[in-house]
Amino acid sequence: MEKVLVVDDMESFHVALKHWLEGRVEVLSAYSIEEARRLFYENPDVRIILMDACVPGDKPNTLGLVHEIETSGVFCGTMIAISSSPQYRHQLVQAGCGGSCPKDQAAQMVEVLLDLVA
Repeated sequence: MEKVLVVDDMESFHVALKHWLEGRVEVLSAYSIEEARRLFYENPDVRIILMDACVPGDKPNTLGLVHEIETSGVFCGTMIAISSSPQYRHQLVQAGCGGSCPKDQAAQMVEVLLDLVA
């Protein structure tokens, strides 16, 4: 089963995403930058990373993590910026995310990227 790493500090987002994708992908939940870093290196086979800009808080603080993952030489998947702010999504793409979408479209983006749409 493909793995998706979700980096977001809102538990309700993780719950909704897991419910939507249940049985089709393994969702790994990270609520902090440190947890995201640990899960990433423990799961080098992760296919998609959904990255919020502000984890936690309301200022973009994951840009360094995006750059670290992109330059790690380990990640071969797709990293998607999922911030609710278009400006923050743009900053994440500039830092190394391969694309972006609003949070409310993240599950559909995973389906498209993994060709899970029936």
